[in-house]
Amino acid sequence: MGMEKQFRLTKYQLFTEIIGGLLLLGFTVYLCFLWPTFSDIVPSHYAIDGTADAWSKKTSSILLPILGWLIYICLTVLLFIPRMWKVPKYHHNPDKQINIYRVCRSLLCTINMGIAGMFVYVSVCTVHNDPLGVWFLPAIVVGSVLLNIIFLSKLPKLK
Repeated sequence: MGMEKQFRLTKYQLFTEIIGGLLLLGFTVYLCFLWPTFSDIVPSHYAIDGTADAWSKKTSSILLPILGWLIYICLTVLLFIPRMWKVPKYHHNPDKQINIYRVCRSLLCTINMGIAGMFVYVSVCTVHNDPLGVWFLPAIVVGSVLLNIIFLSKLPKLK
């Protein structure tokens, strides 16, 4: 029951990983096919209210999906290296240890999907010269805090 059960992704974890990958893949394909139609000058930085406050050539917009893919791949690899998570060991209760890893992995998968979605959204706004919206930064901050509260509040209840 030990290690092989620990490394198997749950349906939820697999779902979030697939959605994150599909978001990035979809935007990468979109960027490749519609590249000629995009403006030659695109936003390269956004102010706190979500409006563009710096501009550069459209080739700079390639960096966003590349960075999104790099983070997605690194977090996905990290899912399978739980010793790097610095989770306390429960030698007397291996089932509890597996459940703790499962909750932490679900949190990481959800964060990974959220980061992929964020990069896709920012990339779409960038190539279309659209503002991010005043809601964007608060949504990222509140969403990050809520995710941690939701998942980490499950840990003390594990048996």
